[in-house]
Amino acid sequence: MRKPSTPFRMFPQLETYLHGCSDEFPMIPEKRRGILAEVTQFTRERSIAGDTADLLFICTHNSRRSQFAHVWAEVVAWYMKFDAVRNFSGGTEVSACAPATIAALQRCGFITTKESETGNPHYLVSFSDERPPIVLFSKACTHATNPQSGFCAVMMCADADEACPIVTGAMKRVSLSYNDPKRSDGTTEEQHIYDMRCREIAREMLYTFSIL
Repeated sequence: MRKPSTPFRMFPQLETYLHGCSDEFPMIPEKRRGILAEVTQFTRERSIAGDTADLLFICTHNSRRSQFAHVWAEVVAWYMKFDAVRNFSGGTEVSACAPATIAALQRCGFITTKESETGNPHYLVSFSDERPPIVLFSKACTHATNPQSGFCAVMMCADADEACPIVTGAMKRVSLSYNDPKRSDGTTEEQHIYDMRCREIAREMLYTFSIL
């Protein structure tokens, strides 16, 4: 993993995790590298123009894949000192961040706190003592906390891609589908499947910023 000269410090377990992900770049197929490069190019062009590169990760319920991408993109951009990158997530529908998503992040080394016991709780996800936690909860892609224009819409699932032929305000749209770990909910495979999807997304977010 390419590191800045004076990197910020994340929790040691997370840094070890990301180093492992960088060793797995050869696992990323060429076709997917080309898709990820579209996100990289958007980020580069916005940076050259002196603007922020806002990335909005979208899946149907904003409960699993888009949350993983939001978290890992935020961690990597901060660690690599890409200050102009801002990361967000949303869904075509609102539900709740899946508990299995939070559990998978905890196994990676994140420290999480559940802020409420509502049907759509807010979670604080910490990755460093030098950075405020990321706030995760299910929200529509049009939610007020998300960018309203000039962003790159990264479509994380085929259903959301089909449901939103037009993402209002998006400057660029990238289709980057991942298999839904929801299919494993309540089975003996749940932890394994969520860990695999989390790892895949972490690896690809790291690759996206490593080629900037």
